Amino acid sequence: MEKPTENNNSAVQKVREITVVAAALLRPSPAVPQDEKPRWELFIARRAPHDQGAGIWEFPGGKVERGESNEEALVREILEELSVSIQIEKYLGQNDYFLTKEVLMHLHVYAALPRSQNMVLVDHDACEWHSLDTFPTEKISAADQPFVAVLRTLILDVK
Repeated sequence: MEKPTENNNSAVQKVREITVVAAALLRPSPAVPQDEKPRWELFIARRAPHDQGAGIWEFPGGKVERGESNEEALVREILEELSVSIQIEKYLGQNDYFLTKEVLMHLHVYAALPRSQNMVLVDHDACEWHSLDTFPTEKISAADQPFVAVLRTLILDVK
């Protein structure tokens, strides 16, 4: 979908809109004793050098294809990017973010649980799990950052 916008020269240019889904993958921290309340870890992956946005840490995901629901696209994308199936737990929200002056991304993020910890990186060259309560929000893409606070509120009950 495209919509016209005005640039600084008052000339009308078209903005291309894309719909993207991403998974905030969570797992209970393996370091917490059985009798304590679980602490959660959040997964991030770094885009590979050959990819657009190389070096950016992000929640994995990708574009929604024609005819797919957001949830179907998310399951497909995570299987393609990490070779793992997921269980979608909760819709966290939408962030409309300009990737460039010409491209507006409608990002939909979901909390999800991987069905296996044996992930294979396909589109990324590194990955990390971070404790949600001390997650380095500034490390990930600006488009993903608002969802860390949403997760903390939902899971940790802190702001």
